[in-house]
Amino acid sequence: MDNCLELRQIYKTYLAGEKKQLALQAINLSLEPGKCLGLIGESGCGKTTLLKLIARLINADSGEIYWQGENITTWRKKKLRPFYNDLRFIGQNPLAAFNPRRTISWSIGERLRANNYSSRDVINRIQEVLAMVKLPAAYADFYPHELSGGECQRAAIARALVIKPKLLLCDEVTSALDKTNMVSITKLLRKLVTEQNVSCLFVTHNVNSLQDMADMIAVMDNGQIVEYGTAARIMENPQSAAAKALVTAAKILK
Repeated sequence: MDNCLELRQIYKTYLAGEKKQLALQAINLSLEPGKCLGLIGESGCGKTTLLKLIARLINADSGEIYWQGENITTWRKKKLRPFYNDLRFIGQNPLAAFNPRRTISWSIGERLRANNYSSRDVINRIQEVLAMVKLPAAYADFYPHELSGGECQRAAIARALVIKPKLLLCDEVTSALDKTNMVSITKLLRKLVTEQNVSCLFVTHNVNSLQDMADMIAVMDNGQIVEYGTAARIMENPQSAAAKALVTAAKILK
């Protein structure tokens, strides 16, 4: 199966005072349609920098980014629009995805209206995605503050999926949820990624949230991928110091 997203030998530096320091070193990653790659690591290891780089919010110092076989490393503005139509981001604070003065349906349908969908098609698609994330149809008329944290994250997932993206970037989407909601949200996302044939990069520092979610896991430390394997293998037999520390923490929290 062809990769949707591929990173080849990505390097990124930043200035610390007057000196340059490496933020990302020799990053090689690939994502297939319908698959989820878990990216784990402690705070400051480079996960957020990598997400920004994939989303083309910042540029790599060297290396290449391929999207559906095309090298988009140097693409700018208008040329990136098709890529941005394929890409959706889901963050750890679901309330931030919504305008507090607008209903859930208004926010979910925003991108549809921008793409000139008819009013009837907007309504129908909103109802479809609400059903996909297991939210009642009546929630379309709710405001964000009227939903619980788990419900709001489900609505955020619906908003991300409404225009049928090909790539989801999920940044700590379960970190603000209790254990029950964490499990239900990861299982829901896993199901939708498979059914919708979406590529998903799932960023977290909690290995436990990846067991039902990720096909493969990449462990980051100091800007490098230090270990790569299945969730089961890394949980049972971590090899790197970074993976061992994360697994130990996960077992304590479980």
